[in-house]
Amino acid sequence: EALVVGSDGQDVQIYRIDSRGTSSCYDDVGFAAIGIGAWHASSSLMQVGYHRRFYMARALSAIYAAKKAAEVAPGVGENTDMHVVTREGSFRLWPDVFKKLDEIHKTFLGDRQKLAETGIEELHTLMDQMAAKGQQSAHDEETESDGNDAANHEGAATPTTEATQRNEGQGNASGG
Repeated sequence: EALVVGSDGQDVQIYRIDSRGTSSCYDDVGFAAIGIGAWHASSSLMQVGYHRRFYMARALSAIYAAKKAAEVAPGVGENTDMHVVTREGSFRLWPDVFKKLDEIHKTFLGDRQKLAETGIEELHTLMDQMAAKGQQSAHDEETESDGNDAANHEGAATPTTEATQRNEGQGNASGG
């Protein structure tokens, strides 16, 4: 696979050549990705609503984050090379800007993790409060109002916060 990116002096074109030699133009999308991490990178860019009219700082931040997201794919290394292509030509990204991108991204990941942990704690507190009050889940209440309560739930275990606590350290749904 390959990306071919260049300018005709007015616009920048993006072409992706797949493993069979078929080329596709990605000018309308404003980005393309290749390799085993392409799906991750593309997904990241779609989630932030990336388009070809992003101003440079926003585009660089989104693209750097997308590359870092792609690193979860097996075989994608941490080394990153960034070049900027404009109507006037292309150049390697300035080292100071690259360093700042990395700092910003690391701070973002830390802040995101803290927010996720805060949200989990808030949910955990709510579930503890509900358990202390003996409240049932909305699903159980709906089933009871349908007249299908005891027969359908006989012997079924009700999830408790204790069960939740045992599983909290396993896995990471945030991807980071």
